[in-house]
Amino acid sequence: MILNKVSVSDGIDLSILKTDKFKSGIFTFRVSVPYTAKNAVLANLLSGVLKRGTRSYPDLASLSRRLDELYASSADVRCSRLGKNLILTVVSDIIDPKYVHDGTDLLGGVLEIVGETLSCPYLENGYFPSKTFEQEKRFLRDSIDASVNHTRTYAGIRLAELMFASDPEFSTIEQIKEILESIDNKALTEFFNEFVKHAPISVFYVGSLDKDLIKEKLYLQFKDRNFISPLQIHMPEPEPVLELRSKSEHMLVSQGKLALGFKTSSVVSNNSDEHYSFILMNEIFGGSPASKLFMNVREKMSLCYYCSSSFNQFSGTLTVSSGIDSTNRKKAQKAILAELDNIRKGIISDVEINAAKSSLENSYRQVYDNPYDLQASYGNRTFFGLNDSVEIALTKILSVTKEQIAEAARKAVLDSVFFIEGSSEGAEEDCYDE
Repeated sequence: MILNKVSVSDGIDLSILKTDKFKSGIFTFRVSVPYTAKNAVLANLLSGVLKRGTRSYPDLASLSRRLDELYASSADVRCSRLGKNLILTVVSDIIDPKYVHDGTDLLGGVLEIVGETLSCPYLENGYFPSKTFEQEKRFLRDSIDASVNHTRTYAGIRLAELMFASDPEFSTIEQIKEILESIDNKALTEFFNEFVKHAPISVFYVGSLDKDLIKEKLYLQFKDRNFISPLQIHMPEPEPVLELRSKSEHMLVSQGKLALGFKTSSVVSNNSDEHYSFILMNEIFGGSPASKLFMNVREKMSLCYYCSSSFNQFSGTLTVSSGIDSTNRKKAQKAILAELDNIRKGIISDVEINAAKSSLENSYRQVYDNPYDLQASYGNRTFFGLNDSVEIALTKILSVTKEQIAEAARKAVLDSVFFIEGSSEGAEEDCYDE
């Protein structure tokens, strides 16, 4: 597959992976919003409100009927953080036109809905409907509360609060709740009008549709959109290393949670291939069932119910998530750090390296089996203007040497530790493995 990039207009960039392998095509429409703590809450609220209706389809019932008429196409709105960027995304699934024989203009119909979602959502007296706003506000409040009840997720959130403590815009759960309660319908509507309604759009498509047809339809749909500023993108930057911070909380759960956060000097970039060494190092450390954390800390030492690591190439952070018996906290942390130290010393067998490379090779090749995986793999990189294809990325990973793996581990500095101390008395059952 070849990635083609074209400019539709001054405010719309289009990237296409053309393939006839799938029965449907995937569109993503990205709008970048300035990242602040308040904007993050507003954008999450907005993602729920925008999917509830447009100017032509003012409620979920009429919107769903129209999507059904377009052969069960979809238009889902999501919000995510990508490095220092806050992204609102509309994801649309469209059946391949070769399966449609009645002349229905699927592309035009879906683009109408997406266009209105990003430009002309349903409003009442100039504001989002009060009932819709209050419902979405309650849903978001419930979602935040639910994250606390899932202790593995909660430990990850608390660890992130420690790791990003130097970022004045990274808020704690308590601060997010305060911001949410302070937001009213007027503030949400103003946020949409200021940051979304006229923002440039980055479009990514995976499927068989012709490039010129997509470009033409996009231009017609958005030709009246008044783009007021160029697309603002903050390139990935590694997080600064702070003095080691550790925090513990006691909860009535049967299983303790130990989360470790490391800072590295490496993020995804066109100027360096170092992040590929970290990707492979993470796979050896705790990224797969054949990793050191799984095989040694979990299986041989029986110190964890689960124990895994992940590397975020957009922030340069390495995190470890584990579920343990609370009495084993010191032993488990010591064992986890010892495994990373072994990698730093080059104590890595050829079997471990080959197993990690095989695991990653399998994961990367499976990307081509699903249009959503292709969209996720290429879409984020395309957003940042990064050049490496999946094939090139895999080739570079497979060429990483043992010394490069060890060097990557040496650059991982322990930054934060968060621990949930479980209690056996009155404790509720929790997930032992995931």
